[in-house]
Amino acid sequence: MDKFEQHNLKINALANRMPTWLLSIVLLFVGLGNFTDSVALIQEVVESISSRVSNSVEYERVEKVRTGLNLDYLQEYIGEPQVLRELGDDIQVKHYIDEKYTITLYTKNNRVSAYLISTRESGFEPKLTGLSDTRLGEEVFSSIVPAADFVAVEVSRNLSFYLESSEINFGGGYFLKSYFGWLSHAAMMGHSQQVDAVAKLKSLYDQQVMGEADTGALEMIRGTVYPNVFGFGELPIEVIQQGLLTQAEQQYFD
Repeated sequence: MDKFEQHNLKINALANRMPTWLLSIVLLFVGLGNFTDSVALIQEVVESISSRVSNSVEYERVEKVRTGLNLDYLQEYIGEPQVLRELGDDIQVKHYIDEKYTITLYTKNNRVSAYLISTRESGFEPKLTGLSDTRLGEEVFSSIVPAADFVAVEVSRNLSFYLESSEINFGGGYFLKSYFGWLSHAAMMGHSQQVDAVAKLKSLYDQQVMGEADTGALEMIRGTVYPNVFGFGELPIEVIQQGLLTQAEQQYFD
């Protein structure tokens, strides 16, 4: 099969996903440019329209994210980051901000060491990759992971969050840490309410500050709040929380 036939197949495959009126417009551009540009144009149009009527394009992007991937390969799908932050031990944190989600990559030597995906729209519910077909927003913390190994919580004017980490066995002796959390500037998922969730976070935060050992506040969060951020990786929770964007940063770089 020559290049001419290959380009035609690509165009036909994309064209089959379009309404007739849109196809007519795009084919006009096809006649004005070369095949490579035409395929790119059709792809952009399809993604733009699909993004407005569904989440399929965005789901495809976030489901590409995996720990261990080469950064250059992954960025072919998710694009370039808007925000870059340097942490210790040569770890870089990169934030890819979209209207519907924010992808946060923790990379070292051009390799993904960990990642977070937070939702910015309550209707955007990506699959919790590696944990069957459960989607973000369908279950509270305790229903996703029975118990947390480590917990971090912060309550402040610019950033309130709850973040927990547990070790997950993906089979064959391949272990990663799971990260599930609730961010004050991400979308509210499930039946979670902003004021209610912050109040529960504050109760847990106050207990930790006072050195109290009561687990009631933690159980309340895990049993009633729906996470709006998740991810997997090899890094401890202390490093993960250092990479979080504040509300002011999110708004500034948006």
